[in-house]
Amino acid sequence: MLGFKKYFLSAIVNNYADFTGLASRKQYWLYILWRTIIFTIIVWGAVLSSFIYNISEDYDFSMVWGIVFLVCLFGILIPSIAITVRRLRDANLSGYLYFIVLVPYIGAVVIFIMTLLPSVKSDNRFITVNKSESELEKLKKEVEELKKKMKKN
Repeated sequence: MLGFKKYFLSAIVNNYADFTGLASRKQYWLYILWRTIIFTIIVWGAVLSSFIYNISEDYDFSMVWGIVFLVCLFGILIPSIAITVRRLRDANLSGYLYFIVLVPYIGAVVIFIMTLLPSVKSDNRFITVNKSESELEKLKKEVEELKKKMKKN
């Protein structure tokens, strides 16, 4: 289903507030696609139900859709910011550039353009080599052994 579980749910469940790491263009844009689809369904559900049930007379039903919308909006706010920050980092830009979005009118356009930039694999300052402690200990021992051999020769 076009990566709903892989790209959308993983961003919300596994990386809810993870501002470290990287997010590829594919991961970012499929997340945005699914977020847009979900909010479109919620909005259209509210609009269609207003025509069916004539919400002008029954405000309780419109409150339900409003609450559903707000819960989804606030529930998805932090993961949306986090994946945007990770996307900026993947393009070798600082995550703090996300605050440009606070500039009226042009901020969102600038962020949009920056999320379209290609990934930087070489010389990316945000890529860290993850070595487990046991691997590091092995490397340290090897270095010490090499130093001892060098001293003997």
